[in-house]
Amino acid sequence: GMTPASPEIRYSEWIDKRAQPAILFPHNRVANSPGNPAWVVTKKFGPFAGQILVGDQTQSNLLRVSLQKVDDLEQGSIMPFFEGLESGVMRPVFLVDGSLLLGQTGRGWQAKGGKVASLQHVRWDGKTVAPGILAMDAAPTGFRVDFTQPLGSGIDASILESAVVLESWTYRDASDYASPELALRDERFTAVVSADRKSLNLKLATLEQPQVHKNQTARVYHVRLRSQTLFDAPAPANMDAYYTLR
Repeated sequence: GMTPASPEIRYSEWIDKRAQPAILFPHNRVANSPGNPAWVVTKKFGPFAGQILVGDQTQSNLLRVSLQKVDDLEQGSIMPFFEGLESGVMRPVFLVDGSLLLGQTGRGWQAKGGKVASLQHVRWDGKTVAPGILAMDAAPTGFRVDFTQPLGSGIDASILESAVVLESWTYRDASDYASPELALRDERFTAVVSADRKSLNLKLATLEQPQVHKNQTARVYHVRLRSQTLFDAPAPANMDAYYTLR
């Protein structure tokens, strides 16, 4: 018998009492209707142990979530993992052999995969580790982006300048549906490759987070790599990570 106007659940009564989310899923960019999470507790799924897999019903994709604790705040990053699945991914489940079942449904709505329902089975071959973003973590002066494979040995400042883009924004937290991306800005930064070439350190020109709405959310930082110029091994055209900075 409740409605959004019922006094017991009125938005204004609960806005300051809710647990704050560790992760924001950027709407339309990576997800519209996320499904169940599945924790990667097996080492039989490549280098992703400890991360969380979440699919999306509309996007027909699978995302990886990497959590980071900074002081007493949990926050972290989202990396697109699989795209082009057959239907809306609602239930990822690991089997005892370390492989992954993806339960999918259109739920009567539209799913980009096109099928009404599907079940897909994912196994790691135990050896192949393709170039990709393993995780994006906050650092005192910006961010560190870790990779599954080392960057190419010929990477220099000019390549990094053309291959790395960083932007950020926030949302308004409100009782109605959706929010525009507020205070969207391109971030200026200096990029430095680590000694083992498996990380990229991004030192931001400013750490300012402007207050643009009385109920704004945490700020989301999106790094995009034009990655085919960054690795010796064949790599996808782009790699993305989205960090929720609390």
